[in-house]
Formats: sequence, structure tokens, C-alpha cells
Amino acid sequence: MSSSNTSFNDQRNADIRDTLLHSGLYLGDHDLLQHVHWEPNGRKDSLFITEPPPPTEQSAGSLQKNLATLSTVVQISHNNFWLMSDAGWRGSTKITPHLHDAKATCVGVAPRDTPIFLNDFLIAVENAKNLQQQTATPDLQMRYGFACNGEGQFTEFKFRHVLFERTTEKGDHDIIEGTISLDEWPVHSDAAEAELENKKTNYRATPLAAYDTHDRLIDAASYRPRLQGALVEMHFNLSHSAFKGKDTYTADIHTIRVLKPPQPSTAPKKHRLPATFDPPASRRRLV
Repeated sequence: MSSSNTSFNDQRNADIRDTLLHSGLYLGDHDLLQHVHWEPNGRKDSLFITEPPPPTEQSAGSLQKNLATLSTVVQISHNNFWLMSDAGWRGSTKITPHLHDAKATCVGVAPRDTPIFLNDFLIAVENAKNLQQQTATPDLQMRYGFACNGEGQFTEFKFRHVLFERTTEKGDHDIIEGTISLDEWPVHSDAAEAELENKKTNYRATPLAAYDTHDRLIDAASYRPRLQGALVEMHFNLSHSAFKGKDTYTADIHTIRVLKPPQPSTAPKKHRLPATFDPPASRRRLV
């Protein structure tokens, strides 16, 4: 890469980082914990934006609560990559008996080739651990989910995306914003194809809001080749639940923006094959 390209990319990354810091919701910001807090939200706890105090007591009751959409910059790992249009579902299991039970997931790791974001990664890890600790159940020792694997620079952030949403029994599709028909939704196994056919009336697909380096939406059939191994700006909502003796932290993907695409495959080139069989002996050079 030329020095001019390097300088351009460095400046671009610096600008992206400044924008993320300015939002107040960047996981790599030392001051993040001042801007967010946990609140009960149905059967779970969700992370909300901490708004400045209202000017008067009368206006306090009308203050709108907004979910906190956090951000971080990570490299999507090649390992445990299931961020696909069918989440890699190949048939019924105890955990995912049906296709609509499967969640698309991926793991974000330290962006080792991008120093400006790598420097923020340990801050992001510390903030993530502190956020989890804030809402941890005192009597529970088991923790699962978002930032529960690895330590320090080897911490893994787990993200997920809910692929399918149930409609009403009458198949009223218009009530679910951001979903599309299953008619053209791509899957990668016969089992998933059969399930899809049976779900068209009562389920809709939820495309991933993932964008390439030119800010174009990535097609559902291309999630793996376009995202696995990519450097990304990940935006997500964090929630917590205590169930079956463990604390579970879930990072639901809001938006993905690719900052650097995956490295191209280094598979060896295939040699051109002769049209007819040529025995090795006939190719020997006679001396």
C-alpha cells in the first residue's frame, strides 16, 4: 500500500473515531459509563441513555427514555461465524428445533492491524466488563454472552441478529417494520428450505443492516463473504437477563458498517488441464 493510501486511511479512521467519541456511546470512550444506565424493560434489563436532568420537576415526567445504541470497532472473527441468512441451521436440534429459533451470531475481536482502534479496545473491554458487573445477579456465578469469553486484548465480543419475526395468525405482514417476505430469502440447506416454505404465512425475515465500504446495503446471500474477517464499526443494543442460574448479556446488532473488507482468498490457482491424458512417462525429457 502506498504512503498516500496509508495516510488517507489513517485520516479516515481518525475521523470515524472522532465521530464515535462525539456520540457519547462509543465503547472505547473512557467516559461511556456516565452516559448510560440500566433499567428494567419487560422481562429483561436494557441499557438506556442517561439524559441530562430536566430544567424543572414538571418536565421530568415527559422526559423520553431512549435505548442506548453502543458502538465499537472490531474485526469479525473467522471462528464461530454464524452471521448468515439461515444462521447455519441444518436441521432440528434441542436448542434450535426450528429455523425461526436460530439466531445469526458472530464474534468481534481486537482489530490488531488498525492501531488507532486497537488502542481503544482495552478501554472497550473494561467498559463492557463494568457494564455487565453493574447488573449482575449477586448470587449467580455463571455469566454468558456479550463479553464473557477471554480477558484483556483476547476478549471476544459476541453479537447476534434475530433473523425471523412472527406475524399475526392471519398473516398481517404490515405491522412489522423492517421485515420482508420469505419468498426470496436465501438459505443454505434442504432442511432450511423446507422450513422456510412452511413459515411463509406466519413469519417474516429481518435483513441485517450491514453496509459495505461504499455505504451500500449488503445482500443477505453475501453476509459470509462480505463480513467474515472484515474490520467493522458495530452498533448494538445491550440487554441482560437472569435465567436458569446464569446471567446472560445479549448484544443485538443495530447496524454494521464495513471499514475494511476481508482479505481475499489465498487459495492456489488451478492449473489449466490438458484436453487429453498425457502419461508422466511421455513428459520425461530424454537425455
